Amino acid sequence: MDKTALRKQMLQLRSQLKPKFLENSAKRMGGQIAALPAFRDAELVMLYHSFKNEAGTHPLLQYCFNTNKKVVLPQVVKAAAGEPASAPELKAWLVPGPDALNPGAMGIMEPDPLLCKPLDPSLIDLIIVPGVAFDSMGGRIGYGKGYYDRFLPQLRADVPKLGLAYDFQVLPRVPQDEFDIRMDAIVTEKGILTMRGSKLL
Repeated sequence: MDKTALRKQMLQLRSQLKPKFLENSAKRMGGQIAALPAFRDAELVMLYHSFKNEAGTHPLLQYCFNTNKKVVLPQVVKAAAGEPASAPELKAWLVPGPDALNPGAMGIMEPDPLLCKPLDPSLIDLIIVPGVAFDSMGGRIGYGKGYYDRFLPQLRADVPKLGLAYDFQVLPRVPQDEFDIRMDAIVTEKGILTMRGSKLL
C-alpha cells in the first residue's frame, strides 16, 4: 500500500475513536513520556498541540507547564507577501504557558508571536512528533506536507525523536523515502517501542 492510501486508511480509523478512549490514551502516553530519563533530563522539550483525534498531548503539555519544564511548540509559517513562494515551514517557539497560544492553521493552537520567543531548533533537547502511521523500525508517515521532514534535520544529531501514536497506527512496515527520518521510539497507549541503537537506550 502506498503512502496516500495508507494515510487515508489510518485517518479514517482514527476518526472513529471515542472521546473516552482519546482522553485515557492521552493520559497514559503523557505519563509514559514524563517517566523517561530522556524527558526528565531535557531542558527544552518540543511537543505539538494535538488536534481532533490526534494522539493527545494536552495532559503532557499541562504537566510541563505545571512543573516549569520549558515547552517548545511549532508554528506553520508560509512565505510572506512579496517573498518567493516556497513550501510552508515549521518555526519553533518557546511557549511560557497555555495562555500564550492562538488558533492557527485549520484551528490548531499555535504560539502567539507577541507572547512567545522564537527558538533556534539546535537548542531543542527532545522532540515529540505526530504522525499518521509508524513502523517497528521507527519509520514514519506524516500528513503529506513535509513539515517535519524539513524541520527534523535542523535538530542536533543527539536529540531523541519520539513518535506519538495509537497502537493501531504502528505497523510492521510503512513506505519510506530516502529523506524520511526515523524515530528513536514510538509511544502508544500500550507502551513504548524503542528502536535498536536508540538515543533512549
